[in-house]
Amino acid sequence: MKANVNRQARTALAEGLYKSYAQVFFSKHPVLALCIMAVTFLHPQNGLLALAGVLCGNLLAWASVPEREEVKEGYWGFNHLLVSLYLSHTFKWNLQFVPLFLSVNFLCFSLTFWIRHWAGKSGLPYLSLPFILTSFLVMLSAGNIPYLEMSESGIYTINESLLESGNVIQRMNFFLNQLLPDFLNAYLKTLDGIFFDNNLIGGLLLCAGLLLWSRIAFLSGIAAFGMAWILFGFYGIPGHVLSEQLTGANFIFFTMTYMCYYLIPGIVPLLLSFVFFPLLFFLDIFLGKTLIVLQLKPFTLPFVAGVYVSLSALRLMRPIKSIHWVSFPYFSPEKNLYIDAVLTPIRKNLKMFPLRLPFFGQWMVSQGYGGNITHLGKWSKALDFVLLDEQMKTYSGEGKEVNDFYCYGKPVIAAASGTVVSVEDSVEENLIGRSNAGANWGNSIVIQHGQGFYTQVSHLKPFTAQVRVGDLVHSGQIIGYCGNSGRSPEPHLHFQVQENSSIGATTLAFPFQHFISHRDGQRLFHSYEVPVEGTFAETVVTDPMLTEALGFYPGYVLSFRDQKLNEHRWEVKTTAYNETFLYCKATGSSAFFVFDGTILQFTTFEGSRKSLLYYFFLVHYKMLPGKYPGIRASSQVSPVWMHIPFFIWVFDLLAPFVSIKGANYESEMQEIVDILTYRFRVKCSLKIWGISISSYTGEITVENNRISSWSYSSGKKYLSAFSF
Repeated sequence: MKANVNRQARTALAEGLYKSYAQVFFSKHPVLALCIMAVTFLHPQNGLLALAGVLCGNLLAWASVPEREEVKEGYWGFNHLLVSLYLSHTFKWNLQFVPLFLSVNFLCFSLTFWIRHWAGKSGLPYLSLPFILTSFLVMLSAGNIPYLEMSESGIYTINESLLESGNVIQRMNFFLNQLLPDFLNAYLKTLDGIFFDNNLIGGLLLCAGLLLWSRIAFLSGIAAFGMAWILFGFYGIPGHVLSEQLTGANFIFFTMTYMCYYLIPGIVPLLLSFVFFPLLFFLDIFLGKTLIVLQLKPFTLPFVAGVYVSLSALRLMRPIKSIHWVSFPYFSPEKNLYIDAVLTPIRKNLKMFPLRLPFFGQWMVSQGYGGNITHLGKWSKALDFVLLDEQMKTYSGEGKEVNDFYCYGKPVIAAASGTVVSVEDSVEENLIGRSNAGANWGNSIVIQHGQGFYTQVSHLKPFTAQVRVGDLVHSGQIIGYCGNSGRSPEPHLHFQVQENSSIGATTLAFPFQHFISHRDGQRLFHSYEVPVEGTFAETVVTDPMLTEALGFYPGYVLSFRDQKLNEHRWEVKTTAYNETFLYCKATGSSAFFVFDGTILQFTTFEGSRKSLLYYFFLVHYKMLPGKYPGIRASSQVSPVWMHIPFFIWVFDLLAPFVSIKGANYESEMQEIVDILTYRFRVKCSLKIWGISISSYTGEITVENNRISSWSYSSGKKYLSAFSF
């Protein structure tokens, strides 16, 4: 047991080590971390000290903070990385340097601890503020300590690390310096200057790391530096100044904060970051002039101050429609963008009040929203329903009596749970072909479901109301019967959502949670839509056996054996925010989902893509637990979850500026084998500009109240699993 705990601690610290490097750019990508580490080791002494500093910070955090998961994610180490590099470039190594290094790292940890607490209460990030304050304290005190020798190389002079690394690097750097234009030269030196160096090889390594991690981040960095270059030129300051004392890094970090972490990347967030560039420009000049009196350098203080000011301003302003905040950071701009594009409509729907159709069976919409008969003006968002036979007639016989009409006397049900607030039950029935305009709505019932949210059913049969004012009703409860009262020349059911309790109040547009439509021989499943005029609509009826198989409840365990006979067990769990997910302990993977009683919808996946749970997530992405062969449950799968080729990078570069769509997923019941066995077929395809990029298919068999088997197929990849 103890050995297992120690092994977990070593694994967590190792993971936290490389993530501390990547966190400098709001990332957790191992390749970017490796590139940053390689840059620090261009001068071996700097690399070793940086490594020791990160280890020091992570060990202090591991021993002190209760949230050890944050150590694993690299949140505690990146400021120590910057502090240690600063110390290495500022001081010579001697005996007196060792206690300085240890004490300064302890100081950095203490400041990180305090600033994280303060910033968390204020709703602000702590960013590189611990590094800045620690370096200020060191700079102010170092001049008074005789035995602390300042490094002759300094921070921003000719890089001696190149000389110690050999002639090859020296010659490459000299060659690039002559070859590259001034802009690229300054940009690469600015990137390398973040780590207290000033050479082009390091800048190229960092460019490679950024490109491999995120095309959006790579583009954002170049765009930010380009805009800063133009701004400095506008004020008569040469662009090469950006590569000195982290000046250009402030602009790069600022844009990356918006494009890569806090906001969903797009043209508006990019331009918004540029709007604040004059603020950064004057902050940089002001802080430089002010701090030089104390012999201090501002480093990334303009960036931190700019983020604090701009974020506070954005949160106080009215929401900007084209700006979307990242609800959960994936530490990848592409993931933030692609997942948000797919999940935003799903999350929006989940927040909506669930309405069902106000009847049993299949009715036709005889007049829809904006109907040109009576659904006009402030009453335009209403629906009229009738029953039809195979000849598309609403009645049998001659249709001269109300009883001839199929919908007459049929039950009317509550569209959702609520409280009855208005009932009219005494308006007389009309003769066929006549209407009572004086009692326009006829017999009606209004139910309140929430503040400012009511539903009304009208033209009911007189003296058949099953409820009274003040009654509590549940969704699907019979509240009356269809009639022909009020402005109704023939029996039909009128339904509307409205803003108050008055009969005939102003209507509101609002969708039904789920229904099935029929038109022109097609049967379609709809979620959070309004049936259109001329279509048939019916409430989805779920099958108890399928609901039990797909309605995963907390504590439920799914057990599967793959084709290699490896066993996999996943438990249904819930988060503190009541999010449900399947958890694979063996791989640490989680597949999040929602089940509203009618539909199973997976949302996100976290963990290893080698896990069988990942393929289960893809195959069962959206499932309808009802006996509806041929009816497809469709959804959008984020491109993040698809296996996509290398050239998707081109799309990544354009993605913030174009409309993003996910892969088209469809599942349908293929066959009812017997009363206990059902087979489903799944297909999913991602197309970009009409070109098929990636696709997969799957099959699912439900038997005896559980998923008995399923398979996944994509190209040469095939796997299957069976329950046990």
